[in-house]
Amino acid sequence: MLRPQVTIAPRADGHYDAADLRVACIQALGFVRYVDASQRARQCAGVRFVFPKKDLAGVRLRREGGSEQALPIASGVAFAGDADDDFPVVTWRFGPGSERAQIVTYDAPLAIVPLFE
Repeated sequence: MLRPQVTIAPRADGHYDAADLRVACIQALGFVRYVDASQRARQCAGVRFVFPKKDLAGVRLRREGGSEQALPIASGVAFAGDADDDFPVVTWRFGPGSERAQIVTYDAPLAIVPLFE
C-alpha cells in the first residue's frame, strides 16, 4: 500500500513560527485526506524535524517573552513505516498557547514531517 509522504518546506533562516507550522500541517493534512480518504478522522498533532545522520541537530523553542528551551533529540524514522529508524529527530507537539512560540533550528532539516493522529 502506498502512502503519501508529505514534508513542510524548510526555511533558509531556520526560524519557524508555531502558527505557521500549524497552518502548514493543516494544509498537508488536507492533501493527505484528498489522496487517502481513510485519513479523514486524523488531526494535526505537531511536527517532526528530521536531520541528516552525520549532523548534530539543534532545535530550540522560543516562547513569548524571550525564554528559550532546547528540545530533546531522539533517534527515529523520517516517515511512519520507514525501515531506517536512526535519524536524529526532534518532535514538537502543538499545545495550548503554542501559537506565539517560535521553533529555531541550527542545522537545516532534511524534512519537517507533519504528525497526524
